[in-house]
Amino acid sequence: MRGKSRKWLNKSRSSMNRKIIMIYIAINSVSLSLAEPYRFGPYNAESDAEQTSQTVTSKTGTGASIRKSFTNPLMGQGALTTFDDSQQFNAKFACHNSQPIAELLVIPATTGDIATFNLQQDTDLDGHFDTLYTPPAIISGICTNGILSCTPGTWNDCRSFQWAAEAHNAAVLIPTALSNLGGCYCINNSCGNNLLFTNLADTLGDLAGGAIGSVLTQTPTLAISNIKVDGLAITYHGQDAANCGAQGSLGQEALYQNPENMTATAAANAPLSSMFQSLTTGALAADTGFVKRTCSITRNVSIDEAIASDIILYNGGAGSMKPCGPGCVELILGTKGDNYWSGTCGLFKHDVSFWVEKPDRILSATLVRALFDDHIQVSVNNQLIYAHDAGWTDLSLNSYPPGTVWGGSTPFCERKQSWDEDPYQNFTSLIQSKGSHNFEIRVAVAGEGEGYTYVQIQVDEQCYVEPDQITNSCQLFESDTQCQLEQETVDTVETVRHFNPTGLSPLGEIKEIAGNYCTQSVYRQWWHKERTYHCQTEQNFDLDNTVQRAAVIQESASLDGYDDYRLDGEYGWVLGEDLTLSLPNLPNIQHCTPTCKIKTTEEANDVAGLGTTESFRTVDLTPKYKILECDREGRCPAPQDSVVMSPCGCLNDFSEATAKMQAARLAGKDMLCTSGTPSPL
Repeated sequence: MRGKSRKWLNKSRSSMNRKIIMIYIAINSVSLSLAEPYRFGPYNAESDAEQTSQTVTSKTGTGASIRKSFTNPLMGQGALTTFDDSQQFNAKFACHNSQPIAELLVIPATTGDIATFNLQQDTDLDGHFDTLYTPPAIISGICTNGILSCTPGTWNDCRSFQWAAEAHNAAVLIPTALSNLGGCYCINNSCGNNLLFTNLADTLGDLAGGAIGSVLTQTPTLAISNIKVDGLAITYHGQDAANCGAQGSLGQEALYQNPENMTATAAANAPLSSMFQSLTTGALAADTGFVKRTCSITRNVSIDEAIASDIILYNGGAGSMKPCGPGCVELILGTKGDNYWSGTCGLFKHDVSFWVEKPDRILSATLVRALFDDHIQVSVNNQLIYAHDAGWTDLSLNSYPPGTVWGGSTPFCERKQSWDEDPYQNFTSLIQSKGSHNFEIRVAVAGEGEGYTYVQIQVDEQCYVEPDQITNSCQLFESDTQCQLEQETVDTVETVRHFNPTGLSPLGEIKEIAGNYCTQSVYRQWWHKERTYHCQTEQNFDLDNTVQRAAVIQESASLDGYDDYRLDGEYGWVLGEDLTLSLPNLPNIQHCTPTCKIKTTEEANDVAGLGTTESFRTVDLTPKYKILECDREGRCPAPQDSVVMSPCGCLNDFSEATAKMQAARLAGKDMLCTSGTPSPL
């Protein structure tokens, strides 16, 4: 120790050395806390640090050990222990024990679809199931956030449903567009055999996970602690952290949706806090003073814009859509072709669905062309749009055209002509609502025939300026009687100076508000305000010496030692010390969690906007790649039927991910926009 006259070490030494010193101090602090309180004889800090490192690594070296040592006990499954297992204690994030909160049971049909689906839920988290939910349709495909329901055993007439939580936290399925679902795949016989049982655990997890995920958006205090799969059932265990505080503590979950109540809630609960009382009225109370607070008020203006693909989307079935000019979308209802049906007077039909996302932007919908042989009937949402035989208004499945000739029990509807008609039937009002709109084309065929139609949708692709949104971080100070406005600048114009108005005001400004597809010029009297308030408050404690000591240690730390700067408690003067350190051989700790990459083969049953991959694939199986966490011995837990592509180590697939993202980007660019001009790469 050299006292005040000591020579400070060079401050330009590398920050890396300082980090090593900090690690060394931390390791030694832990090792001393684990060591016996008293020692006799020589003390080897290096061996103790190494032993401590091994002890800590055994508890934190892998994801599994972290879950066992920390995550599970904190979620209520067992007690926490010290690193050396000498003591146990309870410390939980949630105060309620883990209990079943949802149980899902599925039973497949012979078609591969899920025919029976029962979801039990404990919505009030009292330990008892109180809700039983059965979906409105069979399940043919599963997505991360919903399901797909089709004609059993096929991929025809599919409908999309998304998981959502009702007001009382019960998960339900609601109709949605296919584009709103993600990670979809097919499970019925149209895509392969026995797909549900082959991937049962993953399928149940995806199905139940979407339902539970919707509940978590409504209940932020719910924590999932365990998942168990038993045959065709899966059970989720969870805990409610909403009531974990002692009586009178802050109910933080109540502020989740209403953060503006935070100040009032804190003020109401403050008198119940012993620490608050000590700082305000006790020995630690500070004197009253003033402090400056800065804040801002910003006007935000956004654009309401849309192109045709934002307004109406293909949602499944026999049909398609394409642009037909600015503000125009052409829908094809049915399958284009010639003589793909046959019969004496057979009844055939096409089903196709489109999703309307922005009904207020649909200007008109017109059936412009119908090609058929021999009779046709077109409807949407069970409402008739057009029938070539005006009297064919019955939409039931077994109804025939009124001009059909019956010979005994056999109908005859041959007209000996292929028709190409221009009906120009307007049905705008039938699709001006958000959601799925299901078209049905029914055709009566004698001999050979076909049937499909064209619809033109005119949409509003204009830009509109949405109502202004004001972001105000000054609201708290505006309502505080202890705060006065000291300074204000509005769009670079100083309007308040030293508590007094300057008499100046901004002239207003026009800004170009840019969206994805368009730009609008918007004039406003002001756009941004910067304010400074002078508020009466309580003075902070004097921590200057503490901050200065931390700065001295940080700036001077090196491989050889560090400088200290502290206040002597007995005499009240500042002491400067030059302390030395010797570093042990620090263990080599990997900078990542060792993982391996494996390759397996699975049925190609993914689903996209154009349908299932079964419709396009040339082979039944497709390769799947997975990343697995290695065990502590560095072994890859690969299944027997898999191939290890990359051994255990710090994997970096950044280049592969970049290539895939680039391929997806270029695929999107390799299309025509609504103007018909190719997009630049």
